[in-house]
Amino acid sequence: MILRLVFSLLFIVSNTEYTYSQSRSDTLIWSDNQQLEWSDFQGKMDTIITTDANSTAKAASSISFMYSETYFNEENWGWCYKIVAIFIPKDSWCLDKNDILLQHEQLHFDIMELTIRKLRKRVYELDGILSETRFQEIINLAESEFNLQSDNYDKETLFGTDIKQQLFWENKIARELKELEKYKLSKFICVSGKK
Repeated sequence: MILRLVFSLLFIVSNTEYTYSQSRSDTLIWSDNQQLEWSDFQGKMDTIITTDANSTAKAASSISFMYSETYFNEENWGWCYKIVAIFIPKDSWCLDKNDILLQHEQLHFDIMELTIRKLRKRVYELDGILSETRFQEIINLAESEFNLQSDNYDKETLFGTDIKQQLFWENKIARELKELEKYKLSKFICVSGKK
């Protein structure tokens, strides 16, 4: 079984307050209270580009980034942003449905959330002004880290078939998510900006 998680970066520019669509057929925002279900995998393998002909499932998830430029006064401005992990049902598919495979795919989504918490932490801890260039560097680093961790997870768990390693990874990711609980955000955060 070879599973693939698609990482894509969505930039959604908004100048108004953003509200999420929570329809299970649209996009799903990562939540520790909501687990993936096989009904969330609504895509078809033959309509989606896959990197491996032996794939039996793909969970498509993304970073969704919303921001607006905000003026605090005539001289000072900043960015207000919100970054969330989303699952994209129409781009996710499966050929085989079993609990082990579903749990494996769920952990890929959890790894995406972990990546986003690390990204939020980096932005939050920046000393001084956040530039567009610096923010792009942080996004690129997050993408690289996600791809590396996701690939290592697949290799070490043999795509979820090594139950001992699967449990190890589940505990590892749960522990890391807990360590970064402070960065589990669902609100906009504002920082000073620089073009």
